[in-house]
Parts: sequence; structure tokens; C-alpha cells
Amino acid sequence: MAKTSMIEREKRRAKAVKKYAAKRAKLKEQIRDPKGSQEDRMAAVDRNVLRLAAYELLYSETPASVVLDEAIELARDFGSERSPAFVNGVLDALARERHGALGRAEASDG
Repeated sequence: MAKTSMIEREKRRAKAVKKYAAKRAKLKEQIRDPKGSQEDRMAAVDRNVLRLAAYELLYSETPASVVLDEAIELARDFGSERSPAFVNGVLDALARERHGALGRAEASDG
């Protein structure tokens, strides 16, 4: 049973990687530093947290507030002192662009 579980997890991971790879170019366009820096000039941790969170914001059913909270926590745990604020600013702009104001987008949820 445990072996099947590991196989299923690997299949889910492989599927997620394929989905991400198919959307990578579009995600790169969507991730914008408010100061105009290109994605490749961002800190590696920030860039990867943003890629993961942008994918979730654009292509999953996860509420935007949950995506932002988790991404900010990852940035706080693994990034620099400025990472949480930076990640929050970029993702908030993306979420507003995609879903409108977060309060309006999730008002129907609660």
C-alpha cells in the first residue's frame, strides 16, 4: 500500500511539472516586479516562490488569499529580510489583475 502511495505521489508531481512547463512562458510574462526589474534579476528564492504562487493563482481553484499567505510564509522562511514584502507586492498586483480586489473575489467564499 505504501509503495502505491509513493507511486501516486510521483505521478502527481510529474503531472504538476508538465502543467507548469506548459505554462512557463505565460507565467514569466505575468510575474512583474513593480520597479520594472526582469524576472531573471530577482533573487532565486523570490523568483521561484513567485512562479509557484503565480501558477496557483492563475490555474488552480485555491483562493487567492491562501496562495498569498503561503507564498509570503515561504518567502519569510527561505528568502531575505525584504522577500516577504516583495513577494506580497508582486502577487497582490497579479491577484488584483486576475481576480479583482481580493475582498470582492473571495466574498462569496465566506
